[in-house]
Amino acid sequence: MMTESGEKEKLIDRALASEIAKEEGVAEISQEGKSKYLRQFSFGAFVFGPIYFIAMADWPLLAASIVGGIFFPIIFILPFFARANAWRRRKWISFGHFQQNQKAWDKAGVYSFALLAILYILASYFLIKYIEGLIPSGTDLNTLKDSVKTLQDLSSP
Repeated sequence: MMTESGEKEKLIDRALASEIAKEEGVAEISQEGKSKYLRQFSFGAFVFGPIYFIAMADWPLLAASIVGGIFFPIIFILPFFARANAWRRRKWISFGHFQQNQKAWDKAGVYSFALLAILYILASYFLIKYIEGLIPSGTDLNTLKDSVKTLQDLSSP
């Protein structure tokens, strides 16, 4: 049974959330829309893992992401729970504020992932070029196989 003061507080909270949403330029979302958003994959949590969970004050998922270093598939499962836990565990001004924060994390995750992919490709390219430089020019695979066979013939009695 809800008291009259509890109902007034609830109405005040709704009005305050509505005003904050208007101020932020974010439309209010229905309860169904909120629950759908909270179940979405968080790319920021996927890319940044433990850093994201520390920022969201989500200690259980932080521990799980650290264990994810040992049990690799968990890294792909945790981001599905990240948004809902972040919403529950941390104080937010409004749901619009929460969405803006999550969008910033996701955007940073996408940019970081792209940057890491480019760095990986460049590092692989230069490593291959370095290895090619170690092999004398004019050497092909057949010549290397012949050299190995000659070494084996010389070493066997």
